[in-house]
Amino acid sequence: MLPETFQAPQLRHLILIDFVFPITSPFFTTAIGLVTLQLSIPSSSYFRPSALLHRLSSMPQLESLGIFFHSSAPDHEDEEQFLHTPNMAHVTLLRLHWFGFRGDSAYLEALLPRMTIPALQELLIYFFDQPTFSVPHLRQFAKARKDLTASRASLVFFNDSNLLLAVYSNDMTGIETFYIGVACGNPHKQVASAAEISKALRTILSGVWYLILKDENHVLSLDGPGDNEADRTQWRDLLKSFENVKTIQVPHGLVRFLTRSLQSDGGESPMEFLPQLENLEYSEHSDTGDAFTGFIDARRDAGHPVTLVPC
Repeated sequence: MLPETFQAPQLRHLILIDFVFPITSPFFTTAIGLVTLQLSIPSSSYFRPSALLHRLSSMPQLESLGIFFHSSAPDHEDEEQFLHTPNMAHVTLLRLHWFGFRGDSAYLEALLPRMTIPALQELLIYFFDQPTFSVPHLRQFAKARKDLTASRASLVFFNDSNLLLAVYSNDMTGIETFYIGVACGNPHKQVASAAEISKALRTILSGVWYLILKDENHVLSLDGPGDNEADRTQWRDLLKSFENVKTIQVPHGLVRFLTRSLQSDGGESPMEFLPQLENLEYSEHSDTGDAFTGFIDARRDAGHPVTLVPC
């Protein structure tokens, strides 16, 4: 715990991990020159979005901001309280280029419409497990920030039931311009969560031409969703957000899910789903290429062939 009387008016960089340091501390009224503020916040030091916005309004020099909660909001802090708190400040951070957040989606939804960040270059988000993801303000934020679009993305399903979607910069440096992680609770929710999040971020993802799918330790293929129509629908909803993708790299364990999603619905043209797709990359150490035969034949007959590329 840092003493509430702590003051450092010349401080420029503050990173606190597991410190109890209330956002209402008088320190923040004097720390107007902060360039870096990153707080990893224990449950006992949880603060409301309104208090955070009030403090940020006096930090015009901020270039890097990270707010990382250890757990979901206390039970009494429900979504309605977050989103409808009256008289919340609006903050303009002209120099902020890096913003990281870990917590409930409702908390971030309360922040985004009240933050103007014109110079943002990297956005990192991690949501805790929750029944559904309602992120209309994140969708609006992404739609307004067309400069965050990029050419490459990776979607990783982890065996601890976490999900990570990373979008990479166009300059081929391998630096993430945006990533979002989700604690899904169990493997069966991973694809559904990915579909919900990707739909909200469609503006960013529409620029992706190269998509890498990863199934760490075969979590989906061993214990993931089955082959019913609902699972196929979730995969199609997920992939529709990558409407301009030209190349998809698919691991052996996800081939059966991808091939089912590529099958045309009754009466649907082969070109209506992933119309820009040109290449399917798959492991050369497996015989999974044959699984795509029906899709490959349909696209060839439609005059837009897709090439199978062993990798």
